[in-house]
Amino acid sequence: MKWSRPVIVKHVGEDRYDLFCEKTLNEFQKLETGASVYRESMNRQNFRFGVLGLSVYRVLLGEFGFEKAQAFDVLNDFICDGARQTREHSAFMRFMYSKMSRWKFL
Repeated sequence: MKWSRPVIVKHVGEDRYDLFCEKTLNEFQKLETGASVYRESMNRQNFRFGVLGLSVYRVLLGEFGFEKAQAFDVLNDFICDGARQTREHSAFMRFMYSKMSRWKFL
């Protein structure tokens, strides 16, 4: 959530950011208790992001009064920014980016 703060602030405002985080966390905790648990780490991580995305979407619709299309656009920005941030903070990707100029096949 903190990595995507600028995206959320852009859509809900700085003054309502903390409320957004609180409501999203509450929604996430409610949804997570009923979510399936996967043994494979990739499936587990993807499913957890799905629960987070649904939490964000529900909070935007319910607590913040967004229309469905508008909430989906915010969710899309949030997910894309989160994926970009995850990639940029990945030790593996930093390693790959540092070696790309040396490996002609890349």
